[in-house]
Amino acid sequence: MKKISFILATYKNVAYIDECLKSITEQEGLTEGNYEILLGIDNCRDTFFWFLNNKDKYKNLKCFWFVKKSKVSIIQNTLVDLSSGTHLIFFGTDDIMIPGAIRKILDLNKNYIRYYYYNFNQEGIEKTWLTTNYIDGSFFISKEIFQQAGGYIDWVCSSDSELIHRLNLHNINFDIIPEPLFYYRRHNKSLTEDLNTNHKSQLRIEYFKWIDFIKKSQPSAIPLKIKPVIGTYIELTKNISNLFIVLKFLKK
Repeated sequence: MKKISFILATYKNVAYIDECLKSITEQEGLTEGNYEILLGIDNCRDTFFWFLNNKDKYKNLKCFWFVKKSKVSIIQNTLVDLSSGTHLIFFGTDDIMIPGAIRKILDLNKNYIRYYYYNFNQEGIEKTWLTTNYIDGSFFISKEIFQQAGGYIDWVCSSDSELIHRLNLHNINFDIIPEPLFYYRRHNKSLTEDLNTNHKSQLRIEYFKWIDFIKKSQPSAIPLKIKPVIGTYIELTKNISNLFIVLKFLKK
């Protein structure tokens, strides 16, 4: 039986977390024993206090506070190591899963699945179904395949795109569900909208050069498996004394 580990990394998305988690926990096909939600808090004071107020609200939620500000890729690699599922879903804490999404993923019965999305603006009004694209950062994959590749490369952004092409180079390809399964929220605090990390930024342009190199390479030139970078964290859900440790960090 498949057990899904939802991998969520968050920094300053407190305003959206409840909507995101509610959309996951209300999915058809999820039972108490076949899923878990791992939430990595990226050294954010506001999100930590959100957790204090909501820690008993969601079933199967495991929360980890990262001691120093970390790249999303590092948090995700760490959460995967901590997960107990057979399969993973990477998802943004500012996004919303559409009812029935998990049932469609499970019914397809594949180990590496991507899907389309609705574009969702800051006001939550304009929704456009992008039928020619999917979000690199949100997908379903077996934990075995992900760890076979070593996980995400240590980049500030675009590590998800790099993983797709590294897997593809080694003939590990995904199946597509050709319909939108979530709302992808656009806002100025996201990596795709921030001036330093958006698709026109110099940083992302440099990363895309490497991705283009992967596309043109032979498998022998680029190994499938990388050595993942793992972050330093404090688990918040098991030991209440850890909450006081975090509070001491926040007072510094």
